[in-house]
Amino acid sequence: MRRLGGSSLLISVFLATILETFGNSVFSLENTKLFPFNFLLSRKRQPSNFPAILFSHLTFIQKSPVEISPSIADPNGKKNLPLAEQCAPRTIRILMILWHGETDAERGFLTALKEMNYQVTATVIDVDRNLKRLKQILLLETNYENYDYIYTFGTKIALVVSEHVRNKVPLIFNAVSYPTKVGFVKENFNRNNANKEKNFSGVGISAPMSMQFENMQKILKVKHLAVLTNPKEQNCMGTLNMIEEIAPAFGIAFERFDVTSEEEILPILTKIKSDPIPFDATYVPSGSPFTENSKIIFNFGYEEKMTIVGEKEEMIRDGAFMGTVAKYAEGGKLSAKILDMHCRYQIAMAHIPIQYPEFYCIINQKIAEALGIHPDPKKINFQWFISQK
Repeated sequence: MRRLGGSSLLISVFLATILETFGNSVFSLENTKLFPFNFLLSRKRQPSNFPAILFSHLTFIQKSPVEISPSIADPNGKKNLPLAEQCAPRTIRILMILWHGETDAERGFLTALKEMNYQVTATVIDVDRNLKRLKQILLLETNYENYDYIYTFGTKIALVVSEHVRNKVPLIFNAVSYPTKVGFVKENFNRNNANKEKNFSGVGISAPMSMQFENMQKILKVKHLAVLTNPKEQNCMGTLNMIEEIAPAFGIAFERFDVTSEEEILPILTKIKSDPIPFDATYVPSGSPFTENSKIIFNFGYEEKMTIVGEKEEMIRDGAFMGTVAKYAEGGKLSAKILDMHCRYQIAMAHIPIQYPEFYCIINQKIAEALGIHPDPKKINFQWFISQK
């Protein structure tokens, strides 16, 4: 790292003093027109290290160029792409649109970009699980060309934003459950290497249903499965269709239970629990209203000793017994990899394959103990989730 000049040092000290003195006040990263929704560098009332993480990427110190590897593999596996031996830090502006606040996905994304020698200026919008609010924000924001990239978290946001922006800015989506099912790509899982020349790529986050069921059967030997679904929610219906296709191969008879609102959750769970033919397990998909109300579902399951399989990492954390899931942090790193391929290596977004992280069978230890289930590590490779509470 080079020494700072006198004026640069004074500027850095001045900024640090402002942050230290007015830490509880609002310090805006940039002046945009999204006045209620700008990401503000301030100390939040709720504990969060996201502002600190973001600030660590907005460095005011000149960095020396760093050495990078001499080549990178073409994503289509055809050849190696030559690179310059030295690469100065790249400054990029990103609009980040989140479904329910910062997660490990965003932390992994920003950390990976920093390690790749990018300096990031970000505007963060959290729609707080409110699709109507998202659409209102998109109507207000018209200067998408002010950003180099748009990053989205979640299937709903990716679909709405991609339709609204219409390829004006490169879009990187993260945590989309099944990219093929929602129409982002048309080819089979993990084989898509083009998306019809559209200006986006991203990360799929849900495991193939065959893998999900295979791991479930190694532990639970399910014959009778209850499946929660929301007929109004695309993610849920996609999951239901895959279960319909694959359940017979695993010897599973399943019954669907439609839930369209929070008020319907507990009555439906009570119905499942009291069914005259007991269910061996209940499957909870990602999507509304299940993701938003997962703690209601899993608290009921814990009290009533229901065996619940969850589709997302956060569901196991909230109290599902098990699930074969991707880790959000790894999805964030893959999102950064997509940006790097596009920005540094000039690969068109349409030719960057949809990325899929590694999937893990994770079991909630507390729930396993409550249910009296003891997975055999000789029969299945799994990881424990151990609650810190």
